[in-house]
Amino acid sequence: MPADPLAATYGDYLAALRWARMWGATSPNTSVPGNTRESVSALIHALENPGVPFTETLAQGLPDAKITMAGSKFGNLNAALEGRVLSPDMKAEAMAGFMAGDPRLPIDVHALYALGSKATKFDPEISALRQLMTKAEGLPARGGLTNPEIYRRYEDALRGTLQAFEPTRSVNQVFGELWEGARAHKGLKPQGGPIDILRKKGLLEMGAMLDPDRLRAALRQSGWTAGAIAAFMASLDGSGEGT
Repeated sequence: MPADPLAATYGDYLAALRWARMWGATSPNTSVPGNTRESVSALIHALENPGVPFTETLAQGLPDAKITMAGSKFGNLNAALEGRVLSPDMKAEAMAGFMAGDPRLPIDVHALYALGSKATKFDPEISALRQLMTKAEGLPARGGLTNPEIYRRYEDALRGTLQAFEPTRSVNQVFGELWEGARAHKGLKPQGGPIDILRKKGLLEMGAMLDPDRLRAALRQSGWTAGAIAAFMASLDGSGEGT
């Protein structure tokens, strides 16, 4: 029987939500295992230093696991802790919402691949989408739509399509399967999700996500690479423990 993720925060939904949104804040250009590792490191700081905001220097120098590309992440870590929208309100915010269970869809390199795009980021698609959307809505091409508004329209279209495919299922779950399917089509091994990784590291046990010592001990374990996580997922042999 899979563990209840909320047990890791003694049933404290807001504490679980805080970590989920921190995971979104550390997600840009970072693998799922690396992202999970960084979010746990950031969580240790938040637990041990309540009210002390992240700076680029602090994030770069976290003793348990450094935050990569800290200059573009530390502001959103603060936003996640303060309950603010991540900036810009595009993929990172969608990832934070997706992690929190909201019907948000983070359109990353694998989602774009599934949609037939050759781009590795959403940004290169914005110009053509702006032209298409402003024309369809009778808006001026210049200033008619912001980049976040274009992202939300594209995300909404994808969400509606996935819901039409599987109207009785969670669109988040369907999107997750689309994401894994895109990776498989590329020949990449299954990574699982952050909850799978927390389970592997013993961090879904009672209260583990509120205990800096247990979080720190987990970070000191080996096996945080994408290859190690893929091997763990393969070892489950369809037992259901990784879902």
